[in-house]
Amino acid sequence: MFGISTLVGKYYVPNDNGTLIADFSKGTPELWLENQWLTFRLLPGEIGTEKQLCLSLGLKADQDVLEECYGRIFNRAVQAISAFNEGHRELFDFCLYFGIPAIELTENTPALAFVAAITQYFQRRLKSISPATEMLKKKRSLILRENGFPPSNWAVKLFQKIPASECSGPLFYDLREILGSANQRRLKTLRHLKRLNLLVVKVLADENFSSLFHPSFLTKISDLKQDDPLVDVFWQIHAVKDEVVTAIQDGFKIRQVQSFDDLRRVHENLIEWLGQSEYLINIESISFPNPPFKEILVSEEKGSCYGIFPITNGRGLWLEGQAMHHCIAGFATDIVRADGSLYAYHVEMSGEPAATVLISKEPSGWVIQEINGPCNEPASRKVLAFVHRWLERQNSSATSKRRNDVSLCSDDQSRHSTQNICKGQNNPKEAFHDH
Repeated sequence: MFGISTLVGKYYVPNDNGTLIADFSKGTPELWLENQWLTFRLLPGEIGTEKQLCLSLGLKADQDVLEECYGRIFNRAVQAISAFNEGHRELFDFCLYFGIPAIELTENTPALAFVAAITQYFQRRLKSISPATEMLKKKRSLILRENGFPPSNWAVKLFQKIPASECSGPLFYDLREILGSANQRRLKTLRHLKRLNLLVVKVLADENFSSLFHPSFLTKISDLKQDDPLVDVFWQIHAVKDEVVTAIQDGFKIRQVQSFDDLRRVHENLIEWLGQSEYLINIESISFPNPPFKEILVSEEKGSCYGIFPITNGRGLWLEGQAMHHCIAGFATDIVRADGSLYAYHVEMSGEPAATVLISKEPSGWVIQEINGPCNEPASRKVLAFVHRWLERQNSSATSKRRNDVSLCSDDQSRHSTQNICKGQNNPKEAFHDH
């Protein structure tokens, strides 16, 4: 059983009585109601006459009725949603708005509830919602069809293999593509696995990449939890999967992966292939977009210097990979395609091993996508803190500039600028796009 520690902050859900607020900022979860008259706590605690007047239930509602209407739903929703690592806001909106049918779906088939919650979240805000409560009472296969998946019993069984903790937009985006492809080999693999997670789905989403892995190994990675160190090894390979496929097509021999030792070996083989002169010929003429942030150079009293330096072209990225003995060179084409929203930097700090950091631009600002020392060892704590402080300053500076720019805009322009949760917001079926 997961604790409620995964739930933080406040979640707002409009309903007939105003706006329900699920508050997890304190030790005990609280449910509040905000409407045109006042804001008051529903749970835990007693609800007096003046508060009952603010509810559509009116004076006929006693504490037992309110506990039944709100307490049972809220407490069950908290327990069910705390098992998820993502989508808390959409799931609370789903459960508190649609009540018991939505909560039962979340408890019994969390993956299906996650998909339905994301879709309904967008539909409700687009004012095109169908009678969702009735939809939730239908067969699970029909709920799948409502959300763009094949309406079959075996598809329902696949969803039952996905635990709440593994649910994410990218997983369901790729799973929908796999199920729609009618590729029997991939569908057979999904049927035989007892547990599904993002790692398995990412392997099967790419036909060429999936050929690298023996079916028995997919069973092993399907059992990995998100915090397992081996997951990082997988993602390092997946991040440059296009280069892995190219290496195989170029005749570079990579034995099929059957164990975690094989996975590490593939990583070493990839570094070897990226270090060959043929790959350098392919990327050395590549120039990257202008870096988002200039280099910084810090001088010490002893005369030594350290800093953070952008890597501005393919040859520089190749040399970084050779010096650091990792596969950063595999990101060359990704950096070009990202057009300024993905960039690599070399980090030097006195008395600490050097590091390579890859940063990406997200709606909230620039974030560290990956940072590693030599041979993909974790960056030291001092280097990591140094990079975090640098990135925080850059984001803070960019935020201040945006505020100044907004002050020059008209009110209409400011209102038009909204933060989207994901691309495809105007089409619920695109709500699982993998960024």
